[in-house]
Amino acid sequence: MRAADVPEVISWAGERDHLAYSMLIKEWHWWPADREAMIVDRPVSDDHKDLCRIAAVVHALCDQDKVPVPDWVYDYRSSEPLAMLPTLPRTGGIWDRAVAEACNACEYHNVWFSWRDIEPLSVAAKRLKKARRRRRRMNTVRRFRLWRR
Repeated sequence: MRAADVPEVISWAGERDHLAYSMLIKEWHWWPADREAMIVDRPVSDDHKDLCRIAAVVHALCDQDKVPVPDWVYDYRSSEPLAMLPTLPRTGGIWDRAVAEACNACEYHNVWFSWRDIEPLSVAAKRLKKARRRRRRMNTVRRFRLWRR
């Protein structure tokens, strides 16, 4: 999947517009040798907000993996704050977390998402597994302390 293909996927995905971004992010991590080819072409769309979102995701992925950012990415900035996914409300805990954990590219484009949204699935799985182990260990320590009393 190329960044230039994202607007087409958004158009047929309808309510599941997150599918386009997910596909781009997954393929970015699956095919490291093809990364520059994935982002070389400028996406075309009548929706400026979608173009800002695509640019922010591409910019963040490039920064994350130290790939040169294509020039077209810098042409898209939103005048109002946007979430990566249009269905995400701009208030509440999820929004606050996305802004707090945002990549540097988010501020430039005024499109907000957490760094966790673009990390490789293998890294996310390891992070979650480690957190689960830590939680289990803490529960074991608590039970032991209660038992000793």
